[in-house]
Amino acid sequence: MPDDDGPDGAEVPEQLWESVCHQARLTLDQQVTRIENYDTKAVGIFRANILLTGLLLSGLAIVVRTDGVNPGQFFNLWSLFGAIGLLFSTILSAMAYTSSSYDLGIGPQVISDAERGIYESEVSFQDDLRGLYKQWLQHNANVGKFNSYLITGAIILLMDAIVFFAGTVATGLYNPSDVVSVGLFILAVAIILIANLLVYFAEKIFILIYQENN
Repeated sequence: MPDDDGPDGAEVPEQLWESVCHQARLTLDQQVTRIENYDTKAVGIFRANILLTGLLLSGLAIVVRTDGVNPGQFFNLWSLFGAIGLLFSTILSAMAYTSSSYDLGIGPQVISDAERGIYESEVSFQDDLRGLYKQWLQHNANVGKFNSYLITGAIILLMDAIVFFAGTVATGLYNPSDVVSVGLFILAVAIILIANLLVYFAEKIFILIYQENN
């Protein structure tokens, strides 16, 4: 197979193109593995949300049947924000799983084109293949980035929901005054915001600590 021309008209050795395609294939495989790991995390978060919902409903049923306990004490601002956080965490985890549409390699159309003689030579096929690799790598990179944001958001919202539900239980059992309850809520929101920022920017914090440039 003759050498291809580079962007400046220089001949690019065949061995170099083979090495590029080989490395692209390895990268593609790693991308697919990474996306599958995201799917596993998304399913795990979704199951955790369903489990937490079941526990909350069971606890609510117990409270309703317990004499001397007013169920209305547990329906407040804490429980509202907890329910919203849990709901959107579940939605984001489901989106992270269902959005995982990745490219694995050549499809039936490429094989059909080869059978019909669309490619005049192996050089023509290699040129087309390199273009396909660029598309596959970019698509999988976009999917992985999108899923990482969804999973990060799902984790943050689940963490927030747990804190708010803990506040629901505490305020429901001890029934503090409105001033104390609002003060605790504001304090909890401030702590949650700081924790959310730490989780969201964890990668940048890691790079800052270890001074990595890549």
